[in-house]
Amino acid sequence: AEARRVLAVAASALQSAETWNGWQAATTFFVFYRVLFALSTFPFLVFELPGLPQLLSSTAPSGYNPEGDVLPQDTEGLSALVTWLEAQLRRERFRKQLAPRE
Repeated sequence: AEARRVLAVAASALQSAETWNGWQAATTFFVFYRVLFALSTFPFLVFELPGLPQLLSSTAPSGYNPEGDVLPQDTEGLSALVTWLEAQLRRERFRKQLAPRE
């Protein structure tokens, strides 16, 4: 009898709008889906182990330059950023802002 009463109270609490509209519910769903996503990526963890990506995929890491040519992977990681920054700074609006003032 006590268990039925507890279940009835729990069921009525779950049916109220206050239960699902609060910040606690939003946080719970956010954490639940983050954990679910993390668990779904588990099978791909083997690709993070050293040497296994080359063994499993038979390819070497590569990248493309702006012209579409395949290049070896940029281990520095800055060349694309530097190229983008140079292009941005050459634009007319930045030239005006960076020009020496008289």
